[in-house]
Amino acid sequence: MPASLMVKNIIFDFDGVLADSLDSVIELLNNYGSEYGLPRLSRSDVRNTGLTGLIQKSKISTFRLPFFVRKMRNGLSEMIGRIPIHGGMADTIRELRKNFNLGILTSNSSDNVSTFLKLHDLGQYFSYVFSSNSFFAKNESAQELLSGKGLKKTESVYVGDEVRDIVAMKKIGLPIVAVGWGYDGDHLLKPLKPEFFATTPSEFLSLAAGWRVNGAKLPW
Repeated sequence: MPASLMVKNIIFDFDGVLADSLDSVIELLNNYGSEYGLPRLSRSDVRNTGLTGLIQKSKISTFRLPFFVRKMRNGLSEMIGRIPIHGGMADTIRELRKNFNLGILTSNSSDNVSTFLKLHDLGQYFSYVFSSNSFFAKNESAQELLSGKGLKKTESVYVGDEVRDIVAMKKIGLPIVAVGWGYDGDHLLKPLKPEFFATTPSEFLSLAAGWRVNGAKLPW
């Protein structure tokens, strides 16, 4: 990987990065979780352990996981109208679109994402929404997206908020901006050494503004 990137493409995760959906997800987990071996959860449980860690601890089988994810997606579709966008992200998206091509890669359904973007008048700022079929193999979906859209890794970054996002992007060599306002806490994300870290949307916007001037300098 080169020492710096000339970033043209910013690929966003949806839940936790754009949509402030953690409370809705916790509500659904507490409604359905007992069927899959999950205890009742709080916001601090997810922030402290991580969504990936909680699901791994639940011992949901590989066979049952797709059914669990589908059930969560369906539940979110009924709640999408009341899920807010993270504070500052709407303005951040509008500003970023002036200089970057924006897209979304998510484990949520493309219908849910499209509905959310329409409700918040943001659909026109994104070139595509790509829904990953695998909860833990987001690297495969990211690679498929890059190949399908003809996007170069040296010109692209992913923006995610979970341990599994960092792990997936490192598998394929796609730089990632881990963000501190989403699902997993900073103490889970930073030890995995994401290429970039932003605590707030405004901090991320400042980071991206620097990319246009100096390129995205990698820390190693």
